[in-house]
Amino acid sequence: MQRLALLLDFDGTITEADIGARLIRRFGARGWDRGLKQFRAGEIGVRELLEWETAHLPNASLGPMLQFAVAAARMRPGLRDLINFACEHEIPVEVVSNGWDFYIREILRRNGFADLDFCSPRADFRSGEFAKLSFAEDIEVCATTGLCKCERVRLRTDDERTVVYVGDGISDFCVASEAGIVMARRELAAYCDEQGISYIPYQDMFDVLAVLERVLNGETVASLRRPQPGHGAHDRVQTTGLDHLESSVTGS
Repeated sequence: MQRLALLLDFDGTITEADIGARLIRRFGARGWDRGLKQFRAGEIGVRELLEWETAHLPNASLGPMLQFAVAAARMRPGLRDLINFACEHEIPVEVVSNGWDFYIREILRRNGFADLDFCSPRADFRSGEFAKLSFAEDIEVCATTGLCKCERVRLRTDDERTVVYVGDGISDFCVASEAGIVMARRELAAYCDEQGISYIPYQDMFDVLAVLERVLNGETVASLRRPQPGHGAHDRVQTTGLDHLESSVTGS
């Protein structure tokens, strides 16, 4: 039986909406959008944008931000069934996101997934007026995007597992070339079309579960259905706020 590992993006993948984008639009201090304008103009990269926006999250708003995030988060259907299936079949699962840790942790906890492993950038609210960006010591940091999702795939590949990666945004572009099986929607699907990267479209976590079942039942990766170029382009959407991180980088 093929040994699998499952890596899931967060914003726009596990959740239906980009929670980080909504948070910065709602709570970001004056001037937060200046970084976004610089990013869109090509003056700064994704990691610099993440640092800029983190520095515009007010420490005093942490409580209201957590309440807002939990209220705004709608989990994509099928997640509980997917996690239970993975557990039953000894498939390790990790959430890999370029969204902030504080809302990811709270959303997972409040929805009954407190034990689900995740790694993401940290927003440190312990001192000063605004948060500071940091990363755990065991997380490889990418100079371009922040959290290196490719390294998370390589850790599982080194364990001789085929990695199933599920994402939707720009932060998933690099990792699409690393994973054994890519499941994509929105910007990630359009990118895979443009780059000729094979992927499987999904709408919910039941679709992901079905792919895991097929692989465990002996289907080869090559036999799994892949869309023709152009399949994902119709699902692209315009993004604002932190969407350029989760739809672009995060993700979440």
